[in-house]
Amino acid sequence: MQGLDDKDFRNELRKLNKIRHKNIIRLIGYCHDTHKKCMEYEGELVLASIQERLLCFEYMQGGSLEKHIG
Repeated sequence: MQGLDDKDFRNELRKLNKIRHKNIIRLIGYCHDTHKKCMEYEGELVLASIQERLLCFEYMQGGSLEKHIG
């Protein structure tokens, strides 16, 4: 979900959280963290905001769907 802003991420999270079907793995949780890091940009030191967003889904035994239909 690279490139999503906070609003889009929350919207996607709400949709994923509502899905309940025996053939679709369930969303277990998520993590959204922002931290600062000192970095060089165009020859100057700047304080950059680093955002990390993770989605955690239940474990599905047996490999990927691609493996089974490919």
